[in-house]
Amino acid sequence: MKKLMLYVNIAVLIGLLVGINNSFAQERQVNWEAFSKNLVMALGTTNTGLQLSAMGMIIRYSDKLQVDDAVFDIMRIYRLNKDPQVRILALVALHKIQNEWSMYCLKSNMKFETDERVKQMCSFVLNDYYTQKDRAKHQTDQPLLTDAKK
Repeated sequence: MKKLMLYVNIAVLIGLLVGINNSFAQERQVNWEAFSKNLVMALGTTNTGLQLSAMGMIIRYSDKLQVDDAVFDIMRIYRLNKDPQVRILALVALHKIQNEWSMYCLKSNMKFETDERVKQMCSFVLNDYYTQKDRAKHQTDQPLLTDAKK
């Protein structure tokens, strides 16, 4: 019985500590503009590990970042890197940025792609990008006829 109470107390203590840590993490403000600039600088380096990490961060926080200047560096990584995994990571980062120029370049480059996995992922990225673009074009703010009858 004493062991059970000890485990319950430890579990409650851990729960309280985790809750306190999460509240402190949420209160901290992030300077997304500075973070974006640092990611763009990281992609311009020759350090492959730093580039991969920066692309991962772009994928994770793409909705909060302004990294349009990084498109050229990510496209360079996509075109020049020999590792298909790195090229797929670059494709996903380009997709998250949603830059029209990069999608046009991917579309033009796709017919010369030799790796089947990269080609398939490129096809998925382009399909999703142009589908989203078409949806946004066809959305209207006008009420539907069924809404007018109500």
